Amino acid sequence: MKVGVVGASSGLGAAIAAYHSRRGDNVVAVARRMARLEEIADALRHVVASSAITTGASEAPQNSNWVSVQADITAEVVQQEFLDALTDAQRIYLVAGVNADPLSTFETNVLAPIRIAQAVDNVGLQLVVISSLAAVVAFPGLATYCASKAALEQWMACWRSIAHADVLVIRPGQFDSEFHSGPQTFDFERLPHQRAFEVAQLADHHRQGLHTIGWRDRVAAFGARLVGPEQALRLL
Repeated sequence: MKVGVVGASSGLGAAIAAYHSRRGDNVVAVARRMARLEEIADALRHVVASSAITTGASEAPQNSNWVSVQADITAEVVQQEFLDALTDAQRIYLVAGVNADPLSTFETNVLAPIRIAQAVDNVGLQLVVISSLAAVVAFPGLATYCASKAALEQWMACWRSIAHADVLVIRPGQFDSEFHSGPQTFDFERLPHQRAFEVAQLADHHRQGLHTIGWRDRVAAFGARLVGPEQALRLL
């Protein structure tokens, strides 16, 4: 399977890209930071080589199924190189997200995914959109981020009814990433590999819809519908 991961240079995006590469899928990793994408590719080669030594393989395979693409997803026109690289992809993850000033946050978290969804829309494609519990729960200090994720989910819900592609929205729960801490020195082992596995498994078994990972998050999401986004925070 050919898989595209938009926002593959850190956190969940990097872990998802690594997971698909290790299981043998052809991966197109997209991000602004080309140097970081190459760091991840090098780390994968080391992991594969170490695995081959442990298992006694005569020759360590290389992760030739990994392609790094540098792109600015906030550009008003989706870059052709970016689209060409994703041609014939069966699944594309939209993972990139920020919590910054309102303009930057909505540009990255809402407008960029909308442009990409429209540009890549094809029969047979599964578009996996990474959202957040923040779309329905009012987290203090994250007003703009919460609003952007709510807008993203609403747009994807409407788009799903007319899109050629299948659209799956996933709220992955909390995990350690640069989103919370800011830029970090790259450490392959610190990536949220287990959460990436859970996300990929959801995508393997559900072509579309909305899914929340973690029972606490599911309770809070359900509670938000009953008691509102502020009160739902108490359920976490």
